[in-house]
Amino acid sequence: MLDNGIKDIDIKEDQDYKMELIVKIRDREYILAIFEFNTKNGEILGISNEQEYLYIPPVGNYIILNDLNFEDNQGFYGKYFRGYLNFNGHTVDKKLLNGGNNPLFARIDKEGKIENLVLKEYFSNDLACSGNGLFNYNYGTISNLS
Repeated sequence: MLDNGIKDIDIKEDQDYKMELIVKIRDREYILAIFEFNTKNGEILGISNEQEYLYIPPVGNYIILNDLNFEDNQGFYGKYFRGYLNFNGHTVDKKLLNGGNNPLFARIDKEGKIENLVLKEYFSNDLACSGNGLFNYNYGTISNLS
């Protein structure tokens, strides 16, 4: 237990971790958050905003740290992805462009794994749209998508 401070943790590769944020009020403890992750795929890189997301390499181990908003992003055309991406329950707001197709991923390869994503899609009424908000082609694994 740590009282009113910051704790540095030595994270090692190829391990499972579970962290709990606990608040103690009087004699009772309350778990406010639980965060589980593993380092089996090497270093975990945090992505905190839309700009960082747009420039992630296709292979790596990533975790999303905040909600992402792509409603106004007209220059986003997707990417091929072969890594691990944990959205950690964060929301992605995605506008589908008029008459076009602009997914978050052009293709998820068989090595690709995406999980814990809340996806909110917005459609325009101006032109027909293909409706591919997450991917064009998926050969990988997607889990816990809402």
